[in-house]
Amino acid sequence: MAIKKTLDKRAQTYGDFGRGSMLNVGIMMSIRGRYRDTHEDIDMPDLLEYYISTIVNKLSRIAVTPDHIDSWHDIAGYATLVEKELRNAQSKQK
Repeated sequence: MAIKKTLDKRAQTYGDFGRGSMLNVGIMMSIRGRYRDTHEDIDMPDLLEYYISTIVNKLSRIAVTPDHIDSWHDIAGYATLVEKELRNAQSKQK
C-alpha cells in the first residue's frame, strides 16, 4: 500500500509516467541521432548516454511542473557529478 501512495503522489507532481517515459524516449532518440550525425555514424558511448538520460528524465518532469525546485536541484547535482567524472576520465588520459 505504501508504494501506491508514493506513485500517486509522484503522478500528482510529475504527471503520467507513461507519457513522461515517451517524452524521454523521444528526446533521447533525437540526442542519439544528433550525436551519430556529427560523429560519422558512431553510436554515443553508453556511459555518456546514461549521463544524458538522467538529466533528460528530470527535464521531462520539468515539462509538467517547471516550478518544482527539487527537479532543478537534481539536474544541477547530476551535471556536477558528470563534470567530475569527465574531468577524472580526461586527467587519466593525459
